[in-house]
Amino acid sequence: MKDDVFPPIASTFSKTSSLGIKVRCLEAFTVLCGGTFDEPTLEDDLSGTAQSNRSKSIKSSILDKYTIQEKLVPSLKAIRTKEPAVMLAALKVFRQVGDIVDTDFLALEVLPVLWSFSLGPLLDLQQFGEFMSLIKSLSGKIEREQTKKLQELSSGDAGGFRNGAGSPFK
Repeated sequence: MKDDVFPPIASTFSKTSSLGIKVRCLEAFTVLCGGTFDEPTLEDDLSGTAQSNRSKSIKSSILDKYTIQEKLVPSLKAIRTKEPAVMLAALKVFRQVGDIVDTDFLALEVLPVLWSFSLGPLLDLQQFGEFMSLIKSLSGKIEREQTKKLQELSSGDAGGFRNGAGSPFK
């Protein structure tokens, strides 16, 4: 499925200048990464007000880690518009990406993009807050996993070289 669905969406996303189409492609990327999207209901009680949205979800990612890291994220990095609708749609994709990719990739590739997008001049305070929430969440995840990795490495260090004990480079 990923080989049939992802390439045409990615191609459309990279070639279009229409903000509406960019947002729809980003919504498709969110779903391909296991996320949800809101779709307005077609029910009408004739009151003149819109009915509440229903949510559609997919439980697991259709795209694999390689496709996300090597194809999807680079195309997200290439977004040049700072239009809030596009930025917020990209934020939803990055939320899903944060659950799938390695922490090294999050730290080195995803967080810099999120910081760049969060500083967009057209975002309002609430939208900026949404970016900051994800940045803090992903930073916490990176910190926890790196701390765990370093603790595991230091507990397995029988020679004491990590602490400098016995190091010939003192």
